[in-house]
Amino acid sequence: MGLPASARIHDPRAGMTLVEVLVTLAIVGVLTTMVVLGMGLTRSGSDARTEANLLAARLGVAVDEALVTRRPVSLSWDAEGYGLMTMDDAGRWTATGEGRHRLPRGLTLGGNAPNMVIVDGDGGGNAIALSVGDERGGWTVDFDGLTATTRAGST
Repeated sequence: MGLPASARIHDPRAGMTLVEVLVTLAIVGVLTTMVVLGMGLTRSGSDARTEANLLAARLGVAVDEALVTRRPVSLSWDAEGYGLMTMDDAGRWTATGEGRHRLPRGLTLGGNAPNMVIVDGDGGGNAIALSVGDERGGWTVDFDGLTATTRAGST
């Protein structure tokens, strides 16, 4: 005879839980997105629309990372570019793997908020609008704390 049925069902070494599988898939998704976005950095001659879409995508990755790791992510910017940082175990801000993104020559970045915003994954915080512009016009990235969208026109 073997073990009773109740002893066989509750073996903690039997496999992965659904939560573990979902967390693993979320991490793989974030890493894949970062690689795809990183490959886009080799382009030359990017225009305002492309850069606005890239910024919106990176904000989406920041929200995903904050949700998965349960650590805040910050976005800081100036007229020449922007960077994402995460908080480490000691409470210090450290640059993400992709580092600071410099806008191509002729493009500028501006916003309606302080030059740093915290993304914590719960949708809290102030909504911001960042504009990416050049001599031909501009695009705006609207971010509400969870989603980032782009639209034609500067703020």
